[in-house]
Amino acid sequence: PNNGKPISDGILKYDQRVPSIIAQGDTIAVAWYGAEPSFGRKNHREIKFSRLAAGGNGLFEPWINIGLIAGYKNQDYWQEHPVLAAKDDRTLYLVWEGQDALNDKQQIKFSRTTDGGKTWDPPKNIVPIPGRTQSRPTLILANDSIYVFGYSAQYNDTDDRNNQIVMTRSSDNGQTWEPWTLLSNGANDSRHVTAVIDSNNIFHIAYRQSDLKTSWIVY
Repeated sequence: PNNGKPISDGILKYDQRVPSIIAQGDTIAVAWYGAEPSFGRKNHREIKFSRLAAGGNGLFEPWINIGLIAGYKNQDYWQEHPVLAAKDDRTLYLVWEGQDALNDKQQIKFSRTTDGGKTWDPPKNIVPIPGRTQSRPTLILANDSIYVFGYSAQYNDTDDRNNQIVMTRSSDNGQTWEPWTLLSNGANDSRHVTAVIDSNNIFHIAYRQSDLKTSWIVY
């Protein structure tokens, strides 16, 4: 697929990072973050999306931006670390972290498409906490709900050095979200969560925990 060519459509002087790829029926969908060429600046990062559709010419479709989110005052746009999930052949969900005009600390954002990725709902912060970071989300679809995991500094009153693993859930296709639930122990800095659900409907998570001197994996 794509004959070994970049999905970037030849625009190679701008960074593209941290892709998320899924199978959406007989289509392959990819999201990533990269600089927005129209802004001409390396750190104007936006979330981008492309598809490789069955029956096409073997090339990915031209990428699109998942909205254009303005950065906070006097700062670059900054959207990173997207993760995709597919509900069916036409409905996809996407989460990522990013700053915006109202938040100089990144918040976890969400968007949805119901036409296979041609158009997307306007991005929104799912459970914003102004002044506290929210980072590196992942999501799982289960029990007719969307579960989002990430890490946040909301439990530390002084700075961002003690983050904790958190989870929220939406049961209405991302229209509303429950308050964040704390999952880690609160004593040690915890980040970079990954999650699965097994055949018994039990969630399993693994993440990095640190005392700021060394790190270990917690399950």
